[in-house]
Amino acid sequence: MQYIQYMRSLNFWKWSASRLQILCTVDTPSVRRNSNCCTKLTIKPPPIYQRVHQREAIIRLLPQMKTSSLSGDANQGMSSDVFKEFQFLKATQKDVSEIKLFLCQDFIFNEPLNQALKSTADELMPLLTFLVESSVKDAFSILVKHKGTLVACVLNSLHTLSTNMAKIPAETFPEKATIIGNFINKMEENSLQRILNNDKQLSCSSTKYLVVEVISVSASIAGKGIAKKLMNDTEEMARQHNFNFILTIATNIRSQLLFEKIGYSTIYALQHKDYLTEDGRQIFHCPDNATICAKGMLKKI
Repeated sequence: MQYIQYMRSLNFWKWSASRLQILCTVDTPSVRRNSNCCTKLTIKPPPIYQRVHQREAIIRLLPQMKTSSLSGDANQGMSSDVFKEFQFLKATQKDVSEIKLFLCQDFIFNEPLNQALKSTADELMPLLTFLVESSVKDAFSILVKHKGTLVACVLNSLHTLSTNMAKIPAETFPEKATIIGNFINKMEENSLQRILNNDKQLSCSSTKYLVVEVISVSASIAGKGIAKKLMNDTEEMARQHNFNFILTIATNIRSQLLFEKIGYSTIYALQHKDYLTEDGRQIFHCPDNATICAKGMLKKI
């Protein structure tokens, strides 16, 4: 019995020695000299150790990361360094053509109402022109540029409760622009009426507020928190000018989620299945199958 145990022990040490020799020959240590002429050994670990080590490093980083439910456009946990590569500028009259071109390249093709009607840039140009020009003149709109190229914008217009609620001259537009313009007018009218009903202290002559007409971020910079920063900057401007609230008509499920995330409340919602033609046909069938309604959303300042 002792002899058998001895042989087993001897075989174990022989096996261990052979494994050690194999490991030593798999990745031969390389020798290099540093600038001080001192010899330094660099031993490359076996590949399996490298993979485990790398995985451990990734796992250690995971608790420090924060995620967002919104298509990459919230910037929780991000530092201001993320935005250093971008320029944030106030929109002016000289930017109108550039803004319209940007919206024709990006916004038109991603906005659910436009998709539902299969609208072209030419069909919507009168509506876009009105929204851009009426927003830029108030000096509360913001552009984002990257290396000189416009990559995002938020168009904000200034209003008082005494101004005409149906502010978009939709009946002067081509058919599809008229349909969308009338829909936005209806949403704003009903949203503002809800605001007045809920807050009897508001004065029509002195109550000033901002309307977020359009927020658009290029897919090329998605996930950097640009949309949230644009809304934070908009809120700061409203606060500095003592506006009462910010209103937006959110027609995209992604923008609805963004506004909810940053503290906006829904004061009016209109289901697309309930918005019908005179003969009872649903007007908007959004192809994303997620946007089922438009929302009037409010944030008090």
